[in-house]
Amino acid sequence: MGLLTNNAITGFYSIAEKISGVIQTFPLYSFSQALFPRLSKIFHRNKPKAFEIMRRVQHITVNIALICLPIIFIFAPLVVRVICGGDYPETVLSLRLLLISVFFISSNAFRIQFLLVCGKTHIYSRIHVVMALVGLPLIFLFIYSFSYLGAAVATVIIEAGIFIITYFTVKRMAFR
Repeated sequence: MGLLTNNAITGFYSIAEKISGVIQTFPLYSFSQALFPRLSKIFHRNKPKAFEIMRRVQHITVNIALICLPIIFIFAPLVVRVICGGDYPETVLSLRLLLISVFFISSNAFRIQFLLVCGKTHIYSRIHVVMALVGLPLIFLFIYSFSYLGAAVATVIIEAGIFIITYFTVKRMAFR
């Protein structure tokens, strides 16, 4: 971002990225870390049961995101004002766009974890390498064309791509 824009724009975006990162990791990361060993143990005893647990937990996560993220979206100007001590419309807009990517990440967290539990690290790696190869040029192109908004939109597209690929990959693996 800093290569293609000025310091102020980079700073505005960086603040939005940090706020969205906190929103993304705070409850989800802790819950994910607590569930991983249990899910792994269940998977080795009963694959269909582990798949069903992953599916239910992912469903709960999506519902929580559908409740919380719109509230944060609405109150984004207040969140930015409290954290930054002023009104920064660029940061608010970036944060709102990045919240869409947080939704995709939240909607995919336990599917990603399930790939790892199943020992499908090669699939996990392949998905992320392919999206990095697509995403890196996309980020440069979008930042060059649309400044900080391009970075946020590119992030949404990359996370949506990871979500779509992972969703269909795990769905094909369904243990029934």
